[in-house]
Parts: sequence; C-alpha cells; structure tokens
Amino acid sequence: MNNATTGAVTFANYQLFRVNPGISSEHALNQASMLMAGVNKLTLLGETEEDATLVWAAHFLGEMAKAIIDDVSLSIAHIPTTVQAGSEVQKPTTE
Repeated sequence: MNNATTGAVTFANYQLFRVNPGISSEHALNQASMLMAGVNKLTLLGETEEDATLVWAAHFLGEMAKAIIDDVSLSIAHIPTTVQAGSEVQKPTTE
C-alpha cells in the first residue's frame, strides 16, 4: 500500500484534533488497530468496574481510530481536499 494520510479528517468535537498528512497508510492502519485494541480493553474494564472515565477514554480512542481509517479511505479513494467532521464529509470552505 503506497498511499499516505491526507490530513483532511478531524476528530473530537470542534475539530480540535486532526490526522497528520503524509503518514503511510500501512502505519496509520496499524495505529488504528492498536487504538481499537485499547478501546476493547477499556470498555471491558469500564463495564466490569463501572468506571465511566474508562468508558469515555475508550470513546475518544474510538474516535481517533475512526478518523485514521476515514483519512486513509480518502487517500485510497483519491478524494481531493475534503474535510470530515464526525461522519459527515464536507467540501472545504474557501476563505
């Protein structure tokens, strides 16, 4: 896989964080996989220990993993300079 991240996808409300452009897709997907492993562990621990903090941490890690996967998908699909907020793909504004 020769594609790289586009840097067009944001995560966490208000576009506070963004996937960095130029990361190899293979490395990015590897990182997403590791994040999802953490999500799985945190949700199990959060449920058994009834700890909402663990569940919220898992939620944000899940958002990060989704952003990485969405960004790699944009790169594979060769979609130029689109911005994604949550699960909506939007055209960038010209300012």
